[in-house]
Amino acid sequence: ARPKYLIDIHRIADLSYIREEPAQIRIGAMTRHVEIEESAVLREKIPMLCEAASKIGDAQVRNRGTIGGGLVEADPAGDYGPVALALNAKLKCVGPKGERIIAAEDFFTFAYTTTLESDEILTEVIFPLPDKGNAGVYVKLERVAGDFAIASAAVQIGLDKDGVCNNIGIGVTGAGPIPQKPVAVEVLLRGRKITAALIDGAGAIIQEGADPIEDLRGSAAYKKKALSAILRRAIAESLRRAEAVRPS
Repeated sequence: ARPKYLIDIHRIADLSYIREEPAQIRIGAMTRHVEIEESAVLREKIPMLCEAASKIGDAQVRNRGTIGGGLVEADPAGDYGPVALALNAKLKCVGPKGERIIAAEDFFTFAYTTTLESDEILTEVIFPLPDKGNAGVYVKLERVAGDFAIASAAVQIGLDKDGVCNNIGIGVTGAGPIPQKPVAVEVLLRGRKITAALIDGAGAIIQEGADPIEDLRGSAAYKKKALSAILRRAIAESLRRAEAVRPS
C-alpha cells in the first residue's frame, strides 16, 4: 500500500466512549481495546466483549488498537467480527453523503474488505443489550497467546424458566474469508432444550459449511475440526452460564 496521504484520527476525542442507553450500548470507533477489556459496564452487561478484547494481541496492542480499527480491518481471524455477529451489532458509518447504519452480518464482504465506501469512516458500534437470563462467551483457539485465531466462536444464549433456548446468537471465525453467522446452527438450537447431542449436531453442521483458508496456522481439514471443537466448547460454556442466570 502506497497511499498519497496518511491521516491519523486517534486524537478525535468524540469517537472514544462507552455509553449505556435504553436497550443498547454504544461504543465509539476509537475506543481502545483496553478500555473495553476493563469496562465495568460491559463486564456486567456484555462480558463477551471484555473477553474478546482481552485476547487481542499483547498489552501494547490493546493500549493502542481500537474496536473500529479491528472491525474495519476485517481480518478473517479477527476477534470482534464474531462477537458483533453473535450480538447482532449495528455499525454507524459517516461520509460526505451522510450517515448510514449497517448490520454486522452485512458489513464484511471478503477478507480485509467491508461495505464501507472509500470516503466513509466507521464512527460507532451499537450493541443491543441482551435480555436478562442471557449469557455469552467468546472462545478462541490460537497458537500462542495474543495470536490471531485459528478458529473462534462467540455464543450468546437465553433460556426460559423451563430451560428452553429462547434466544441464540452465534458468530465464528475460521469457516472462511469472513467472520460468519451460522444461521443453520442457530435454527438447530432455538426453541429446544440444548443437550449434548444437539451440541454435537451443531459441531457437525459448522464443519459442513466451512471453507477455511489454508495458511501457516493449519490445513483446511485441521481448521474444520478445530472450528467444530471450539464451537461446541463455546455453546456448552454459554449454556452453563445461561443456566446460572435463567429465570426460576
